[in-house]
Amino acid sequence: MRILWAFIKKEFLQIFRDPSSILIAFILPTLLSLIYMYGINVDSVNINLGLKLDDANPRVVSLARSFSNNQYIRTKVYDDKDAMYSDIVNSKLQGAVIVPNDFTVTLNNGRSWSLPTAAKPTLPTMSKAMPAALFISGWKRPATVSNR
Repeated sequence: MRILWAFIKKEFLQIFRDPSSILIAFILPTLLSLIYMYGINVDSVNINLGLKLDDANPRVVSLARSFSNNQYIRTKVYDDKDAMYSDIVNSKLQGAVIVPNDFTVTLNNGRSWSLPTAAKPTLPTMSKAMPAALFISGWKRPATVSNR
């Protein structure tokens, strides 16, 4: 224990002898803590999400309803995929999920399914917060969904 206290004492003396060490040891960590506490906001609220439901199964409708009842996501249901992509390009939506017509049949058969999704690539933080953590690095990249 004496060796540990001697080491701590030696390091503190070294820090106070060299002024640049004070900057590195005390000021920079405090500054970085303030930046991370107040300067960086990674909370995603009011995400505009487009949904195109080709499957009319009650489970899919329930999923869409749960997106609509979420306090962080504003959902708009589309009938036309091209209109949905147009709204992404025009920055009306931050992301989109398309549920194909055989989605629940495929899941009920025990197979995995890739949901076609899209997100605005200039908003990576918003894209990460999309339901089921669907992050898209371009316009399209499938995210695998499974019923297991």
